[in-house]
Amino acid sequence: MYTENHDGIFKYLDCSTVHVRPKDMDLLTIAESLVTIQHKYGAFVNVPNPDEEGEALYDRIREEGFSEDFIKILNFAYANDCYWMNFDADGIMHHDFNNFSALWETESVSCSSRT
Repeated sequence: MYTENHDGIFKYLDCSTVHVRPKDMDLLTIAESLVTIQHKYGAFVNVPNPDEEGEALYDRIREEGFSEDFIKILNFAYANDCYWMNFDADGIMHHDFNNFSALWETESVSCSSRT
């Protein structure tokens, strides 16, 4: 196996959509503070670098309405050297994050990212 580091190969966090509130998933479709790529079962989100962009970026993310739970996942991804997060209905369940599956059953949302 070839194990040297290569440019252009990036690490990402795979995460179930149950770890984000439905409102956060909806905000990803209109967010201006984050780079997102929507897909059929969720979204890829570019992980911002607080060392380069400062706390002002996280203030903008909060102003757009993202929850502290969502920001916790962003910080976790950054702390683990991830460039992207993939929120996916079949994504990995993480014991470090809250589970909002009950909200997915009761809240009306426009995105289809349910588990």
